Amino acid sequence: MKEHLREGVIWEELEETERPTILDLKNYIHVPNRIAGLIYEEANSLYMMGRFTNEQMLILDKQLEVFTDVAGACERIKKTPIPLAYSEHLKKFTFLFILILPMGFIHELKYMAIPVVMIIYYAFVGLQLIGEEIEDPFGKDANDLPADQICETVRSSVYEILGVRS
Repeated sequence: MKEHLREGVIWEELEETERPTILDLKNYIHVPNRIAGLIYEEANSLYMMGRFTNEQMLILDKQLEVFTDVAGACERIKKTPIPLAYSEHLKKFTFLFILILPMGFIHELKYMAIPVVMIIYYAFVGLQLIGEEIEDPFGKDANDLPADQICETVRSSVYEILGVRS
């Protein structure tokens, strides 16, 4: 899911299993949903063979539902940009505010109004840039979510729960 949100899957990060092969997954656009579907198919098969109880199947079904809900929520975050009207309004307001601001300070601060206005300008532009930076939190920039570390922690935890060494 991490790489799906980053506009591509790193196939080398996926572990090869008996079914499906990574080659099969390459035919799908939404790989996380396909993997969830395959897990559900395998669980259903195990349930039909009597290897899962009703309660275990219900728990797994709920977990897969939560996974697809989280995937959808993350995609909505990724695909919802800061509205252009908001961004443009903020830029125009900042420009006009900084243009008018010295007139309010000049009588009180004299020449000190210049550095004060510059500091205020820096703060406003910084807020604008922060808003643009956090617009896509799933990338690999320094300010993005540490998705690689989160995924590695999840992987280690799953292996620990299953009693398998990674």
